[in-house]
Amino acid sequence: MKFFSGQVEEFRQVVPVTINFTLDDVSPFLSRTAESVLLRFLGQTLADQLASLVNANLDEQTDRVLIRALKLTRLAVGNIGFAEYLPFGEVQIEDGAITVAASEGRKPAFQYQTDRLEEKLLQTGYQALDDLITLVAANSVLFPGWSEAPYKDEYDSSFFKSPVEFSKSYGIQDRWLTFWALRPALRSVEENYGEAAQARIDALPNTVTDAQKAQLGRLLRRALAYQTILEALPGLAIDIDGAKLKVNYGSQFGNTQYYQAPSRDDLNWLQQNLEKQTALFWSTFESTLSAALPPVSETATATGPQSEGSFFLL
Repeated sequence: MKFFSGQVEEFRQVVPVTINFTLDDVSPFLSRTAESVLLRFLGQTLADQLASLVNANLDEQTDRVLIRALKLTRLAVGNIGFAEYLPFGEVQIEDGAITVAASEGRKPAFQYQTDRLEEKLLQTGYQALDDLITLVAANSVLFPGWSEAPYKDEYDSSFFKSPVEFSKSYGIQDRWLTFWALRPALRSVEENYGEAAQARIDALPNTVTDAQKAQLGRLLRRALAYQTILEALPGLAIDIDGAKLKVNYGSQFGNTQYYQAPSRDDLNWLQQNLEKQTALFWSTFESTLSAALPPVSETATATGPQSEGSFFLL
């Protein structure tokens, strides 16, 4: 799958880095990224359709969605692929135009600069992938391959389809990399707790208004988000930011050289705080759900881990 013509100028429009390189050097990384990322989420059929757009005669007026899809694909493949490539030479910081070579005595500065650039590339690339998935899902008639995409079922059933949605319940600053690091734990929480809890909301009698159900949905998503953070915590490389965590990108995605983990005391404090908040949010969900039920129906049980009462105890 080839998404670039081979012209450096064209590639720089997608990945505007101040690094000397040739596309001959970068192309193997772009190909591997296209295969690993696109096939993982979109599948072969849809990936091939996107690749066919490169040489298609697209009209700016009638083919806006297809043009947008190709642009997002290039952004995703280009930035994620270039993050894998990042040459061992010199890198230029945009704010200040400082160039640091990877020479003896300057390696920490070079590494810091490279890490910043890598984080920016990955963030841009995965944000584009997120936008591409959203676009394809909303225009499935134009993208018939979406029906067999590996990520489709998970996307359709997820309570949180994007980091923006997740950030409404737990602040991750809309960051796709953090969202992706949380994704395995989130899927487990959605399956183990979310689906059963949503079924209880859906089974409420007609006397419960749409506004009440919407409130219950918000309370459920908040509880699911905090439950996800709590369960994902042991497997994350994190920094503590105030009362919340944020993923340390360099360590979480492969580079641990300059990562200093929080102290045991800080981690214990964060976990205890998360446990209290998570239990509170499940309790709030349970009490609000019980209040919406007619008196004769107030016998429903909770959907998650519990020891006493009707709410989640962690």
